[in-house]
Amino acid sequence: TLHRVTVDRVLFFSLLWQVLGHMTGYRAIAITGDDAKAAYPEVSTIALKSDSLPLATMSALVMIVFVLLPLRCARTVVCVFLHPLIYISLTIPMPHGFVEDNLSRRIQLVVRFTFIVVISFVGRISLENSARAEFLGRVHLSKLLAEEKVLRFS
Repeated sequence: TLHRVTVDRVLFFSLLWQVLGHMTGYRAIAITGDDAKAAYPEVSTIALKSDSLPLATMSALVMIVFVLLPLRCARTVVCVFLHPLIYISLTIPMPHGFVEDNLSRRIQLVVRFTFIVVISFVGRISLENSARAEFLGRVHLSKLLAEEKVLRFS
């Protein structure tokens, strides 16, 4: 169906955007072993070692995917695991002292990012449940009105 294809495309592009958002220039430098100050002479060392901008961007993306887009929870539940997994796979293997200085700080960021993803998913669940409850109320009301019309005209 067209809707399912569209949802799959949205999820695919959100995960692709997640990977591209975390593959910043300093990660590529760390992977290749080049000198970071030679590649980015105008950027401070602290800014090169920080993951705050990619994490803020990816957190906003996660909130957009889960809360703003009309995607069903059954289709997006895989993203609850994939978004943090992408961040883990692109952050944990980095050399010591390059991104967020040490492993404990990276693990703290993974836990915080996972918390943001889970809270966003819970928000999606809440929105979906309220929409279903509203629909159930409308169906029940239409049945009551139909019964009343039948009783009036019989």
